[in-house]
Amino acid sequence: MAYYTGSVNSYAELLSALTSACVQQGWAWSEGVLSKGSAFLMPTASMTGSTQGLLIRGGTGRVGGGLANPSPAAIRLGPPRVSAYFPDVTWPAVYHIHVNSAPDEVYVILNFNITNYYWLAFG
Repeated sequence: MAYYTGSVNSYAELLSALTSACVQQGWAWSEGVLSKGSAFLMPTASMTGSTQGLLIRGGTGRVGGGLANPSPAAIRLGPPRVSAYFPDVTWPAVYHIHVNSAPDEVYVILNFNITNYYWLAFG
């Protein structure tokens, strides 16, 4: 399992670190779609509103610059809502990315304020 870590100042930088780590481990990145085998994902980064975070939507393939049969739901690394229990990320934050190849799985952990963590996994 490959491991990557570093510091980021936004969800957009985290998205860049994620795509870079995946590409280095054999995933393809083209026109906003990350793919390997039968996994087709469209990651995006948002800094505002209720969708704040790193969002990943899956599909069954690629069509042009998008996904074929995109999922109506997306997984998200970020606060479910901003409150004392779910704090907003303070930047810079430390990321940990694990990319496994058998099976193809990716784990992303974002650590901020020393004791707070958000994570997501896909594969």
